[in-house]
Amino acid sequence: MQDVVGKARPDYVFHLAAQSFPRTSFESPLDTYDTNIQLVKKIMKKIGEEMAADPDYANDMLQPLKSQGVLATEDSAIVVRAKFTARPGGNSFVIRRVAYDKIIKGFRAAGIKFAHKEVTVNIPNTNLGDDEVKAIAGAAARATIGEPAKAGGSDVRG
Repeated sequence: MQDVVGKARPDYVFHLAAQSFPRTSFESPLDTYDTNIQLVKKIMKKIGEEMAADPDYANDMLQPLKSQGVLATEDSAIVVRAKFTARPGGNSFVIRRVAYDKIIKGFRAAGIKFAHKEVTVNIPNTNLGDDEVKAIAGAAARATIGEPAKAGGSDVRG
C-alpha cells in the first residue's frame, strides 16, 4: 500500500471502518444524514429502563444504560456513546450483549441507520489511469480491514 499511495501522493486518506467496543460503553457510528440525536437518547433511555426493571439483569446493574451523546463527527458518520455500570463479577458481558442487541433493534425500528464502512481517498493527480486509481483504492481498502496486499503487488479489485 505504501508504494501505491506513495506514487499517487493523495491529499487525504480517511479510515472510517474503525469501531471501538470498550468494557462498559458502546461507540456506534450512525449515518449522519438520517439521525435524530434526541431520538437516539430516548431509545437508549427506554432500553436502560427496561433492562433495569428486568429481573434477569436488575440485580447486576448498578446504573442503567444511558446515552452519553455525540462522541465525534466524521466524514460520513456521527459516533454516539452509551454506557451502563454493572456489579463486578456479575453478568456485565451478558448485559452488554443484550443491550447492544436491543440498541440495534431499537434503532432499526426507528429508521436510524448505522454508517457503512467506507474509505475515501482524494487523488489530486488526474493523470493516473483507471488501473492505478483502482490499485490505490484497493490498497486503502485493504489497509482498513487489515488484509495483506495481493501477490505481485497489485491491489486492483475487480
